[in-house]
Amino acid sequence: MNKFGNYLLYTLVFITISFCSISKLSIFNGSHASGVNSGFKIPSEQFKDGDIILREGKSFVSQALRSFSQTDKHYSHAGIIQFRNGQAYVCHVVAAEGNRSDKIRLEPITSFCDRTDNISFAVYRTDLNTNSIDSILSEYFRAGVSFDNDFDLKTSNKMYCTELVYKVLTIANQNEKFINLSHGNGIDYVACDNLYLNPKTKLIFSHTN
Repeated sequence: MNKFGNYLLYTLVFITISFCSISKLSIFNGSHASGVNSGFKIPSEQFKDGDIILREGKSFVSQALRSFSQTDKHYSHAGIIQFRNGQAYVCHVVAAEGNRSDKIRLEPITSFCDRTDNISFAVYRTDLNTNSIDSILSEYFRAGVSFDNDFDLKTSNKMYCTELVYKVLTIANQNEKFINLSHGNGIDYVACDNLYLNPKTKLIFSHTN
């Protein structure tokens, strides 16, 4: 595991211990999910292929991941919106947990934004060319890209969630400087706020559950 992977592991352990010591927080007692926004419909008709979607999860892991953003620590996970047969999906990669695979996946947007597990989400759009995004993602699916537990930006057979978005947009637009990177623990990495704190990226929609 590289230095950043070790740093992330230590951070997760620290936050786990801290959260367990104050287990009466609503993140554990489920107060966020008790009938909030019942019947809310995600306005997917406003979205397009290639839009960036971010969510704020309720788990302690999500809270830890938020801490790696250096400017806006709102979101903990990211993906790319893709439409299939008129339905909105999110292409993203997450760590394996229980029966959940760590392979790149295409998940219905309603599931990705499920209020049971998430506090809020937002959709952003770049002003760059996104025509080749579908073929780039298809190639990643064929390659069987899996979640990168080492958080190593140099590898492409394994990626973490924000790295996937960063690399897709970088390749699609042939512009390595479009998304600025964060720096910490001696390496560069992609935080959630790197993806949308950009003059060429605009907010399309946001919602708090």
